[in-house]
Amino acid sequence: MKKIIANSLLVLGTITLPQIALGNAAPHWTVNNIDCIDCHQNHMGPKTACEFCHNNDTGAQFSKTSAPEMLTHSSAVIGSNRYGSWERQCVDCHDPHVSAQCDTPLVSGNFAGYSPGAGTTTFILDSTTVHDISWQNPEDWNSKTGPERGLIFLVEGMLWDAEQNRYVDFSSEIISATATSITVQGEVTEISLARDFKILYGQYIKTEIDNRTVTFNSSPAGLAFNDAAPSADPTPDGVCQVCHTQTKYWRNDGSRAVHFNGEDCTTCHEHELGFRPSCNACHGYPPVIDTPGQIDGLVWTPEETGASSAGAHGVHAVENGIPCESCHDSGMPVTPIVDDYKLQIGFNIAGQYTAGNSYDGQALNPAYCYEGTNGTTVTTGGSMSCVVYCHSDGTSISTGSLGSQPSPSWVTGNTDCNTCHSYPPAYAQDAPKSNSHQRHINAGFSCETCHNATTTDGTTIVSTGNHGNGQYDIVGAPTFLANNQEHQLDLVYVFDAGGGTCSLNSCHGYFGFNTPIRWGNFYLYASPSIHLGDESNEIDFQVTVTDCGNTGTCNTPFTCSFDWGDGTSETGISCSASHIYPAPGDYLVTWNVWDSKNHSMANDKTNPVTVEEVIPDPDVTLGAVVDAATGIVTVSVPETTTAGVPVARVYIYWGDRSRTIISPPILPAEHAYANNGIYQIKVIVYDQNYGKITYTYQEEPSLEVTITNP
Repeated sequence: MKKIIANSLLVLGTITLPQIALGNAAPHWTVNNIDCIDCHQNHMGPKTACEFCHNNDTGAQFSKTSAPEMLTHSSAVIGSNRYGSWERQCVDCHDPHVSAQCDTPLVSGNFAGYSPGAGTTTFILDSTTVHDISWQNPEDWNSKTGPERGLIFLVEGMLWDAEQNRYVDFSSEIISATATSITVQGEVTEISLARDFKILYGQYIKTEIDNRTVTFNSSPAGLAFNDAAPSADPTPDGVCQVCHTQTKYWRNDGSRAVHFNGEDCTTCHEHELGFRPSCNACHGYPPVIDTPGQIDGLVWTPEETGASSAGAHGVHAVENGIPCESCHDSGMPVTPIVDDYKLQIGFNIAGQYTAGNSYDGQALNPAYCYEGTNGTTVTTGGSMSCVVYCHSDGTSISTGSLGSQPSPSWVTGNTDCNTCHSYPPAYAQDAPKSNSHQRHINAGFSCETCHNATTTDGTTIVSTGNHGNGQYDIVGAPTFLANNQEHQLDLVYVFDAGGGTCSLNSCHGYFGFNTPIRWGNFYLYASPSIHLGDESNEIDFQVTVTDCGNTGTCNTPFTCSFDWGDGTSETGISCSASHIYPAPGDYLVTWNVWDSKNHSMANDKTNPVTVEEVIPDPDVTLGAVVDAATGIVTVSVPETTTAGVPVARVYIYWGDRSRTIISPPILPAEHAYANNGIYQIKVIVYDQNYGKITYTYQEEPSLEVTITNP
């Protein structure tokens, strides 16, 4: 029989549509006000994309153009390119028009009559036969994989189609059911004499995918089920098997059919998520109760870990909104569930430093082990505590080095203002960072004066999430108390690793202190030494620290920052630096010096520099050659110096009281000696820039010649 006909074809034996869109409506048919032209605007043109209407991920208020959203099954959605880049379309598995499960219903039976009204029709049942034991309870017939997907009530040959002059099938979404009645969407009137019904899955799964037969008649068998376990599956025809050739489990050759056999695949691999493993597939999301189980409990599958408490999951994830990956980096929920029985513990919290992160947990069920990620060290000493920035004294923001103080117990611990740091922080200056807390406490101020966004009474932390956000939250209170009167507090703090600066502080102004002023009131003092370099336009800049601050201890090594005044700058380099400018001229160099505790001078300093072109001494390449046969000596001088300046005149002193003068053109000169002997020739060259170059045998050894048999 023909299935699912558009409403424009129904003229006798009709279904009356409600005036508003209905939730939990059946798939593509008139009960949901869907006509052929909604998906096929042009008979020969492209079809409307499924996601055009399937765009509602709220789980409620569905309508014709706001249908349940289902992510596609693809490498992008799964989050893995292990098998390359791939994507399956909705119609690869679903027939958008008809159900292929008519011959394998979940339930069948007949009805004695029906009663339409208020946008629904109730069928009075005469008898029912349950073919799938999973659906024995009629109260379950209005649901399947979620609130958006109910079962389909089908009566073959129920409605008259005048255009075809024949009866066509009726199907609609089940709203509710009891042992004696079924209520569906839409008002049905003037039906045929057909009284037999079937209840089907609503997904319209195809009977063939990738040229492989699919048997979809029940869950879990219709998804993936091995009735010969632990051997290979003799009938790998579940819809979750037929495409898989490389997956870790449930391949279409029947192999590896042991993964949660007998369970519904969509329990962990939700259709809405493109069959990506979901966060509550194996444990609560987050686990907040102390017993294993889905939704809220501890790990329950593939087996329990041995944990007996959900600990502080509720405090962290629920009360403070801390995401899973903050403590489970590269684990939940970033990576797919791979059944490796590893609990990833890896801290990755904004502003924290991973060096030194650690977690000391309990011993696990032998099937499980911990996996430390993102530099986190994991031990099993049982203290259930961690070393991590958000439970530290906070000094690592400045020092870059995490202390070793453990957190309170994950199971029994609690936090107050003394848990992670002293109250107030009382460490000495630079042990490990700048500190002026005690000075302010001694003056009568309390925490809320400068940390008003963190505590308003100096004791209670009002935003525990922000208190571990990887930064110093300096927010002034509305007022400060001085001389028994409240005064408006204007406070602006700028952080740097050396302590930071109060660039505006009305409290300091009231008491006559300088503003701006650095936290810790710690400054370096230094002076520069500036010289021209050996290269053109080069300076050598040396910074020397003359005073290491109020502790009297120099925190070496020192590094410097330079803004060279030509558009270039360098930071964290040696304080003995050189720089070559692009051209001769005057420039301003702005600089500062930093010690290993990140202290610097109170302000940058600026020095003027002047650089100039270095003109090298003139030079030529010359030489003398003796003709052994004649004893004649030839001295050759080029027409230009090595710098390219033309030679203006050459004087050659032959060493025997004779001289030759050469003017341009500069040609080789010859000389014959009268007597045998050793002669030392001297050559003086003048260029057109009045440069003078003198060569003797000491500069050019060939200018010492030996004459025999002239």
